[in-house]
Amino acid sequence: MSQSTWGFSQWLLLILAAVVVAAYFGALGNVVDTLEDKVEVVEQKISQKLEKGQAGVRAKLDRVSKNPKIEERFIDTETAWVDALVVLSLFIFITPIAIIMAMILVLFVLSAVAHMLPLPDTIPHRAVVVVLAVGLAVGIYAFNTAWVPYMQYYAAWVARAYLVVTAG
Repeated sequence: MSQSTWGFSQWLLLILAAVVVAAYFGALGNVVDTLEDKVEVVEQKISQKLEKGQAGVRAKLDRVSKNPKIEERFIDTETAWVDALVVLSLFIFITPIAIIMAMILVLFVLSAVAHMLPLPDTIPHRAVVVVLAVGLAVGIYAFNTAWVPYMQYYAAWVARAYLVVTAG
């Protein structure tokens, strides 16, 4: 095989082999040291930014958990950490399952309602379900004063549990 007929993969393999041989004989020692130094600098910068970001997140979570009903939660020093950990575990593991089940239940009910409506056969069933879903979303938004305080209460509860678990 002549060099003019080599493809990209052959050239890449040749360059990689040359780098491996050079590294084996120590020709890349200074390069590796320089790269390690640069990686340490980058790691330090990233950790500093993460610490600043975590402080900002903790401040926001602290503001969210400033509910008077929530501040009395997790006060007992002996069991507060365990109680908070249970709340967080349940929230992390059960909430996604509950959301998926609720969405399936809502779609089932919307589909049943769409079948019960006296509509002509020319209108597709899926279009009726989509229209009903949009109507449901508008209704949920219109009555947000009924459910938003409860969601804020539970969000504050989870935020307080997170702050207690991460503080210990």
